[in-house]
Amino acid sequence: MVEKKPVNVNWQMVFVLIPFLDLYASYRIQKLRFWLLIFGVVFAIATLLLNYALFGMDHFTWNNEIGAWDSAKLYFHITLTIVTLGSAVYVIRRWSISWNEKVS
Repeated sequence: MVEKKPVNVNWQMVFVLIPFLDLYASYRIQKLRFWLLIFGVVFAIATLLLNYALFGMDHFTWNNEIGAWDSAKLYFHITLTIVTLGSAVYVIRRWSISWNEKVS
């Protein structure tokens, strides 16, 4: 079990941006299950549904061409990545602040 001590909120936000350290950041504040549920399941399902709704089945097939992705798909994925990272930073910041208040 994690020891109950305050965490540095700034470091927690940096950990979110680094793959696998986001899991550590959520584990330190005892929110790993919620983190996996929100960003592992909910965002994955939402991404698949949005891809299907916007681009149809063509999005799920790959035709081995270098220019297979057109600019609409690229901009969609860049926007989705920015929204996901922004919401992840926001969520971990809120959870870390409430963790520090609870532990102090």
